[in-house]
Amino acid sequence: MRQRFVVMPFGFHLVRVAHENSDVDKKLLLRMLVATNPDASADHIVAVFEHLGPDYNKIRQTGKELKFNRDDTHDRLLRILDTANRVTCGYPKGLYSATVS
Repeated sequence: MRQRFVVMPFGFHLVRVAHENSDVDKKLLLRMLVATNPDASADHIVAVFEHLGPDYNKIRQTGKELKFNRDDTHDRLLRILDTANRVTCGYPKGLYSATVS
């Protein structure tokens, strides 16, 4: 299935794509979120994460730990969330570990 993305208020449309497409390519969607200009807000990142299934959808549960492989995409998104005091980040053994604030 071919995926189409519409660009307007970019973060809003990425949230919509994540919500309406259970088969969406998570890596592609996250890379697009990183590529937004201006940067995606913490609210947009949280909204997209909520729809990406296990490992991501715990983003609103205070005290839950999220673990992701270390890569530039997750690094950028978690730094935005950390700066907005949405998560506290750690970096154990090649993973990103973020605890929801």
